[in-house]
Amino acid sequence: MLNQSSDRVPSRAAAVGNSAKALYIGIDVGSTTVKATVVDPVTKTILWHDYQRHHTRQAEYVLQYLERIETQFGADDTHFRVFMTGSGAGPIAPH
Repeated sequence: MLNQSSDRVPSRAAAVGNSAKALYIGIDVGSTTVKATVVDPVTKTILWHDYQRHHTRQAEYVLQYLERIETQFGADDTHFRVFMTGSGAGPIAPH
């Protein structure tokens, strides 16, 4: 069981210092598909999601997702924290 302090979702300000806007991105890079979700860490609301077959072009699809997310949510005033999982995430995540 997690202790009570780690059960709490950080406030937006705590997540990024004094910034007013923080979002979490979850990306699952599987052997045949890529799935991505954008979540507000304070309200836990899913703000955006997509699921596509990558046709063996995992890195290209991840880049396309990140570009779409940047376009939709803006990068100038938003701090993104990215979490990656899946069989194809290992080679991509360090970049």
